[in-house]
Amino acid sequence: MRPSSVFFQAPAAVRRRLQVSLLTVIPIAVLSALASGFIVISLQGAVGAAERVGDPFRRWLTISAAVVPVHVLAVLAAVALARWWFADSRFRRLLYASTLVTMIAATSIVGVAEVAGSAAYDYRFQSARIERTAAQTAGLVGESAAEASSPGTYTISVCTTCESRRRTLATHVRGGTVASIVTLIANAVIVLWVVAFRGGQLWIGGSRRTAPSSSGTSDRQLAVT
Repeated sequence: MRPSSVFFQAPAAVRRRLQVSLLTVIPIAVLSALASGFIVISLQGAVGAAERVGDPFRRWLTISAAVVPVHVLAVLAAVALARWWFADSRFRRLLYASTLVTMIAATSIVGVAEVAGSAAYDYRFQSARIERTAAQTAGLVGESAAEASSPGTYTISVCTTCESRRRTLATHVRGGTVASIVTLIANAVIVLWVVAFRGGQLWIGGSRRTAPSSSGTSDRQLAVT
Protein backbone atom coordinates (compact mmCIF):
# COMPACT_ATOMS: atom_id res chain seq x y z
CA MET A 1 0.00 0.00 0.00
CA ARG A 2 1.36 3.43 -0.93
CA PRO A 3 2.12 5.92 1.90
CA SER A 4 -0.33 8.43 0.42
CA SER A 5 -3.11 5.86 0.67
CA VAL A 6 -2.28 5.26 4.32
CA PHE A 7 -2.26 9.02 4.97
CA PHE A 8 -5.75 9.52 3.56
CA GLN A 9 -7.23 6.31 4.93
CA ALA A 10 -6.11 6.90 8.53
CA PRO A 11 -8.56 9.76 9.25
CA ALA A 12 -11.36 7.74 7.65
CA ALA A 13 -10.50 4.77 9.87
CA VAL A 14 -10.58 6.97 12.96
CA ARG A 15 -13.91 8.44 11.86
CA ARG A 16 -15.39 5.00 11.32
CA ARG A 17 -14.14 3.84 14.69
CA LEU A 18 -15.50 6.81 16.61
CA GLN A 19 -18.48 7.41 14.30
CA VAL A 20 -18.10 11.11 14.98
CA SER A 21 -19.22 13.86 12.62
CA LEU A 22 -16.20 15.77 11.37
CA LEU A 23 -18.44 18.70 10.44
CA THR A 24 -19.07 19.03 14.18
CA VAL A 25 -15.56 18.25 15.42
CA ILE A 26 -13.60 20.52 13.07
CA PRO A 27 -15.57 23.75 13.75
CA ILE A 28 -15.34 23.11 17.50
CA ALA A 29 -11.57 22.64 17.26
CA VAL A 30 -11.01 25.68 15.02
CA LEU A 31 -13.20 28.04 17.07
CA SER A 32 -11.66 26.77 20.31
CA ALA A 33 -8.16 27.39 18.94
CA LEU A 34 -9.12 30.91 17.86
CA ALA A 35 -10.65 31.66 21.25
CA SER A 36 -7.63 30.30 23.13
CA GLY A 37 -5.24 32.26 20.93
CA PHE A 38 -7.21 35.45 21.52
CA ILE A 39 -7.11 34.92 25.29
CA VAL A 40 -3.35 34.26 25.20
CA ILE A 41 -2.68 37.42 23.18
CA SER A 42 -4.94 39.47 25.47
CA LEU A 43 -3.11 38.18 28.54
CA GLN A 44 0.25 38.99 26.95
CA GLY A 45 -0.90 42.52 26.25
CA ALA A 46 -2.05 42.96 29.86
CA VAL A 47 0.78 41.41 31.90
CA GLY A 48 3.21 39.96 29.36
CA ALA A 49 6.81 40.79 28.61
CA ALA A 50 7.61 43.86 26.54
CA GLU A 51 10.06 41.81 24.48
CA ARG A 52 7.19 39.86 22.96
CA VAL A 53 5.15 42.87 21.87
CA GLY A 54 4.36 42.79 18.16
CA ASP A 55 1.47 42.74 15.72
CA PRO A 56 -1.27 41.19 17.89
CA PHE A 57 -3.53 40.23 14.98
CA ARG A 58 -0.79 38.36 13.12
CA ARG A 59 0.43 36.67 16.30
CA TRP A 60 -3.15 35.64 17.14
CA LEU A 61 -3.61 33.98 13.75
CA THR A 62 -0.18 32.33 13.95
CA ILE A 63 -0.76 30.89 17.42
CA SER A 64 -4.30 29.77 16.55
CA ALA A 65 -3.21 28.03 13.35
CA ALA A 66 -0.38 26.27 15.17
CA VAL A 67 -2.64 24.76 17.85
CA VAL A 68 -5.60 23.75 15.65
CA PRO A 69 -4.27 20.16 15.22
CA VAL A 70 -3.87 19.89 19.00
CA HIS A 71 -7.48 20.97 19.52
CA VAL A 72 -8.68 18.49 16.88
CA LEU A 73 -6.86 15.67 18.67
CA ALA A 74 -8.27 16.88 22.01
CA VAL A 75 -11.84 16.76 20.72
CA LEU A 76 -11.36 13.31 19.18
CA ALA A 77 -9.79 12.09 22.41
CA ALA A 78 -12.76 13.45 24.34
CA VAL A 79 -15.17 11.55 22.10
CA ALA A 80 -13.12 8.36 22.49
CA LEU A 81 -13.01 8.69 26.29
CA ALA A 82 -16.73 9.35 26.51
CA ARG A 83 -17.51 6.27 24.42
CA TRP A 84 -15.06 4.19 26.44
CA TRP A 85 -16.62 5.25 29.74
CA PHE A 86 -20.31 5.24 28.81
CA ALA A 87 -20.73 3.21 25.60
CA ASP A 88 -22.26 0.30 27.52
CA SER A 89 -24.68 2.50 29.40
CA ARG A 90 -28.39 1.96 28.82
CA PHE A 91 -28.95 5.69 28.85
CA ARG A 92 -27.86 7.06 25.49
CA ARG A 93 -28.41 10.60 26.72
CA LEU A 94 -25.71 9.98 29.33
CA LEU A 95 -23.24 9.16 26.56
CA TYR A 96 -24.33 12.24 24.61
CA ALA A 97 -24.04 14.56 27.63
CA SER A 98 -20.73 13.05 28.73
CA THR A 99 -19.33 13.60 25.23
CA LEU A 100 -20.23 17.29 25.40
CA VAL A 101 -18.69 17.63 28.86
CA THR A 102 -15.48 15.85 27.89
CA MET A 103 -15.13 17.99 24.76
CA ILE A 104 -15.49 21.14 26.86
CA ALA A 105 -12.98 19.80 29.38
CA ALA A 106 -10.47 18.68 26.73
CA THR A 107 -10.48 21.95 24.79
CA SER A 108 -10.30 23.92 28.05
CA ILE A 109 -7.30 21.89 29.23
CA VAL A 110 -5.49 22.66 25.98
CA GLY A 111 -6.41 26.34 26.28
CA VAL A 112 -5.25 26.55 29.90
CA ALA A 113 -1.99 24.85 28.90
CA GLU A 114 -1.49 27.54 26.24
CA VAL A 115 -2.12 30.27 28.82
CA ALA A 116 0.27 28.67 31.33
CA GLY A 117 3.01 28.17 28.73
CA SER A 118 2.73 31.75 27.50
CA ALA A 119 2.76 33.11 31.06
CA ALA A 120 5.84 31.03 31.94
CA TYR A 121 7.61 32.30 28.83
CA ASP A 122 6.71 35.91 29.69
CA TYR A 123 7.85 35.47 33.28
CA ARG A 124 11.23 34.21 32.12
CA PHE A 125 11.76 37.38 30.09
CA GLN A 126 10.52 39.62 32.89
CA SER A 127 12.63 37.88 35.53
CA ALA A 128 15.73 38.27 33.37
CA ARG A 129 14.92 41.95 32.87
CA ILE A 130 14.59 42.44 36.65
CA GLU A 131 18.00 40.80 37.14
CA ARG A 132 19.57 42.99 34.45
CA THR A 133 18.08 46.13 35.96
CA ALA A 134 19.41 45.19 39.40
CA ALA A 135 22.86 44.48 37.96
CA GLN A 136 22.93 47.79 36.08
CA THR A 137 21.89 49.65 39.22
CA ALA A 138 24.61 47.95 41.24
CA GLY A 139 27.15 48.81 38.53
CA LEU A 140 26.20 52.48 38.59
CA VAL A 141 26.52 52.67 42.33
CA GLY A 142 29.95 51.07 42.21
CA GLU A 143 31.81 49.03 44.73
CA SER A 144 33.23 52.06 46.48
CA ALA A 145 29.80 53.47 47.16
CA ALA A 146 28.61 50.04 48.27
CA GLU A 147 31.49 49.79 50.78
CA ALA A 148 30.77 53.28 52.10
CA SER A 149 27.08 52.59 52.54
CA SER A 150 25.61 51.33 55.75
CA PRO A 151 25.57 47.57 56.41
CA GLY A 152 22.60 45.76 54.95
CA THR A 153 22.22 47.94 51.83
CA TYR A 154 23.11 45.08 49.48
CA THR A 155 20.76 42.75 51.33
CA ILE A 156 17.92 45.24 50.85
CA SER A 157 18.75 45.40 47.12
CA VAL A 158 18.60 41.62 46.82
CA CYS A 159 15.32 41.52 48.73
CA THR A 160 13.90 44.22 46.46
CA THR A 161 14.77 42.13 43.40
CA CYS A 162 13.17 39.05 44.94
CA GLU A 163 10.07 41.07 45.82
CA SER A 164 9.80 42.33 42.24
CA ARG A 165 9.98 38.79 40.93
CA ARG A 166 7.44 37.61 43.48
CA ARG A 167 4.98 40.34 42.53
CA THR A 168 5.47 39.61 38.84
CA LEU A 169 4.75 35.93 39.44
CA ALA A 170 1.67 36.78 41.53
CA THR A 171 0.40 38.98 38.70
CA HIS A 172 0.79 36.12 36.22
CA VAL A 173 -1.01 33.74 38.58
CA ARG A 174 -3.96 36.12 38.96
CA GLY A 175 -4.06 36.79 35.23
CA GLY A 176 -3.77 33.10 34.41
CA THR A 177 -6.60 32.25 36.80
CA VAL A 178 -8.93 34.77 35.18
CA ALA A 179 -7.85 33.64 31.70
CA SER A 180 -8.48 29.99 32.61
CA ILE A 181 -12.01 30.77 33.77
CA VAL A 182 -12.68 32.74 30.59
CA THR A 183 -11.26 29.84 28.55
CA LEU A 184 -13.61 27.36 30.21
CA ILE A 185 -16.64 29.59 29.61
CA ALA A 186 -15.64 30.28 26.01
CA ASN A 187 -15.18 26.59 25.21
CA ALA A 188 -18.49 25.68 26.82
CA VAL A 189 -20.24 28.28 24.66
CA ILE A 190 -18.39 27.12 21.52
CA VAL A 191 -19.16 23.41 22.02
CA LEU A 192 -22.82 23.96 22.84
CA TRP A 193 -23.30 26.52 20.08
CA VAL A 194 -21.67 24.40 17.35
CA VAL A 195 -23.57 21.26 18.39
CA ALA A 196 -26.83 23.24 18.47
CA PHE A 197 -26.03 24.76 15.05
CA ARG A 198 -25.45 21.25 13.72
CA GLY A 199 -28.84 20.18 15.01
CA GLY A 200 -27.35 18.15 17.84
CA GLN A 201 -25.45 15.85 15.46
CA LEU A 202 -22.33 14.39 17.02
CA TRP A 203 -22.32 11.04 15.26
CA ILE A 204 -22.44 9.93 11.63
CA GLY A 205 -25.26 7.66 10.67
CA GLY A 206 -28.19 7.04 12.97
CA SER A 207 -30.15 9.51 15.04
CA ARG A 208 -29.03 13.08 15.48
CA ARG A 209 -29.62 13.16 19.22
CA THR A 210 -28.56 9.69 20.23
CA ALA A 211 -25.28 7.89 20.29
CA PRO A 212 -24.52 5.30 17.59
CA SER A 213 -25.94 1.88 18.21
CA SER A 214 -23.62 -0.73 19.63
CA SER A 215 -24.82 -3.25 17.05
CA GLY A 216 -22.86 -3.93 13.93
CA THR A 217 -25.55 -2.50 11.65
CA SER A 218 -24.39 1.06 12.31
CA ASP A 219 -21.17 0.46 10.40
CA ARG A 220 -23.13 -0.07 7.21
CA GLN A 221 -24.86 3.27 7.60
CA LEU A 222 -21.71 5.38 7.96
CA ALA A 223 -21.48 8.43 5.78
CA VAL A 224 -19.36 11.55 5.74
CA THR A 225 -21.40 14.41 7.20
